[in-house]
Amino acid sequence: IACLKYVPSDTCPATEDVDVVVIGSGGGGVAAANMLAQKGYSVVLVEKHYKVGGYMTTFKRGDFTFEASLHAMGGLDDPDNTKGAWEQFHELGMYDRITPLKCNPIYRSEYPGLSVQIPADIDAYKAQLKEMYPAEAAGIDAMFADLDTCDVTLSAVTRIMDDFNLDDLMILLGDLPGTLNLLKYMNISLLEYVQQFVSDPELIGLFNQLCTFLGGGPDELQALIFIAMWNSYHKYGYYYFEGGSKSITQSIADVFTEHGGYLKLNTLATKIVIEDGKAVQVQTENDVCLNTRYVVSNANAPDTLLKMVGAEYLPEKYVTELNTMSIGVATLQVFMGVDTDYTELVEGSHEIMVNPSWDWDEIFAAVRAGDLQNVPLIAANYTAIDATTAPAGKNVIVISTYLPYEYADNWQWTKSYDEYVAFKEEIAEVFIERMEEYLPGLSQHIEVLEVGTPVTNYAFSLNPMGTILGWDHNVAQSTLKRLPQETPIDNLILAGAWTFPGGGQSAVISSGIS
Repeated sequence: IACLKYVPSDTCPATEDVDVVVIGSGGGGVAAANMLAQKGYSVVLVEKHYKVGGYMTTFKRGDFTFEASLHAMGGLDDPDNTKGAWEQFHELGMYDRITPLKCNPIYRSEYPGLSVQIPADIDAYKAQLKEMYPAEAAGIDAMFADLDTCDVTLSAVTRIMDDFNLDDLMILLGDLPGTLNLLKYMNISLLEYVQQFVSDPELIGLFNQLCTFLGGGPDELQALIFIAMWNSYHKYGYYYFEGGSKSITQSIADVFTEHGGYLKLNTLATKIVIEDGKAVQVQTENDVCLNTRYVVSNANAPDTLLKMVGAEYLPEKYVTELNTMSIGVATLQVFMGVDTDYTELVEGSHEIMVNPSWDWDEIFAAVRAGDLQNVPLIAANYTAIDATTAPAGKNVIVISTYLPYEYADNWQWTKSYDEYVAFKEEIAEVFIERMEEYLPGLSQHIEVLEVGTPVTNYAFSLNPMGTILGWDHNVAQSTLKRLPQETPIDNLILAGAWTFPGGGQSAVISSGIS
């Protein structure tokens, strides 16, 4: 990197010249930077935080290590049949630097009147559902066969995507045998998909459990994105990692710097300078300007395009589309270090998913309303799968749910900091009390308590509304209908949850590689 220490300029006391600037070191940004550095480009990765990872990280409080976001990642089994995490981690050069921890069963579902472990093995899961709902056996067989067909077809399509832009790929999909269902499922909801095969409301509710991870009810979620995620977990393994998601992003970043990449932490990108329709420079809050041939932005799409670039440089139709797209949900998380061992109570899985209703649309209506007693809860005992998270005999427990950014006047953030903390801990007490049905005495065993709100999410990520998913995963905004990675600025590319293929840790890594 050529560095000129001072240039007479109001905005650039220092400049550097590079091939590529990558903005934001979340999973998509760090993966993109890694791949470009491996290919010999000079790359600067700028990150506003003091460490890489974005939501893909961990943090410590006392003797406890807390996972910020990862529940599990799929795609590490059967590398010959999928372009999943196994292949991606090898492409990124860091597969041998991580320790995957396979989960089986993958989670426990709690519904009114039912508690059931969900096996990782796809045949065992199908047999279990047929035993529970014998009148639906034929439909269950047909649905699982269709899920398999979708996976085989989607894997084939994924492998040829590198050779086509999205417009050409859409044309190609229409000509390839076996892709008509993929096109259909891109345009219908998850509920419409499942109702093609089965009709029992409880069976539908149980099968749709993983919509918890996608942040929406089955009547709004795109069928195809759910199908891809479901297959990734059930066909190719449900994994956590020793050291959590930080072990993934840090390993990717280590390979990046080993290949000559330059990581600038504590550096907030503030502006992308456009000249003659091209991005020519990235300016930062600490007055360093990076002259560049290309920009890859893993920062949120609205800020990248409307603030750092500016609407005046973009087509009017594109700006209108950006302003009308809906933003995904935000999380409330209760992080607890407890002085007892609940491992046996989670019965082989590290996650308990608590659902107050069989009707998922009712559940997500409770999310939008901020109905604390009726939002879904996920309780993850990370120590049950990764013993390094807590001292012997103690556990790390994280309760997660979704609540609006605007809840209770933006979580009382406009008041004093002490009032904000008191309010969020008051909300946490509601969820701790709800979880005591499954983890008895939980409130009496807490040594360390930290509460993350949608405001916390915004503070650390700058994602609008504190979202963890980018745009909603609805029918109009998912998979190939996501905001394209290519932008109207020829040399400005998007990576991460706001663009193809969508939110989720495997998805954003895939986006960065793409």
